Amino acid sequence: KKAREMKNKPRPTYTPPVRTPEEQKAIDMEMKRLYREYHVNIFEKAKRAVETYKHEKKELEDSIRESEASIEAHHIRAEEKVQKASKAANIVIGAITAVCLAFVIYVMICAAHGKAVKVFGKSVLRVVTGSMESSIHVGDYIIVENTDTDTLQEGDIISFYSEQSDIKGLLVTHRIIGKNPDGSFVTKGDANPVADSVTVRPERIVGKYTRKSRFLIWVNSFANTRKL
Repeated sequence: KKAREMKNKPRPTYTPPVRTPEEQKAIDMEMKRLYREYHVNIFEKAKRAVETYKHEKKELEDSIRESEASIEAHHIRAEEKVQKASKAANIVIGAITAVCLAFVIYVMICAAHGKAVKVFGKSVLRVVTGSMESSIHVGDYIIVENTDTDTLQEGDIISFYSEQSDIKGLLVTHRIIGKNPDGSFVTKGDANPVADSVTVRPERIVGKYTRKSRFLIWVNSFANTRKL
């Protein structure tokens, strides 16, 4: 039924577009060009395929070369950055080492002359006698910390400038064994049979012994002439 209705239905008429002679001529020329481009023999098609392949291959090779050049440049820049960072680190490490070495030499020279080297509220001293054996040995470098003399008590080890006639003005490190009413301290070396003959006034105290400097003891071991 539908087919019969469609058969009896009038067909639409085709109305060609209205073009100027110039427009029609341009269309005809474009159609001819497209015909010549796509309607070619097999040899021409093969030739065009080879040319397309060569062109695409060249573009791929150029892209690969550019990528390799970019990667190489990136690696060079990264290597230069690493070298600069390494050079800067070496300079910093060298400067720190030089400062530390100078400080160690200064400490050892001052300690050899019986002077206290104060750093950040602490002093470094070198023991030259065996009066504190076996707690502190001859040649040990000790750390003495500034402290409030009112907090010192019996049993503490202190470093002070002695007022005893035979060693007056020299640094001494002994243990407190008592305290007098006037605030002075009675001291004694652990290895000495008797207490010091002169008491220690608070203003003569350098500080309280805290520990030994293992590093300076180790450094000093290389300068020991008995090992040469």
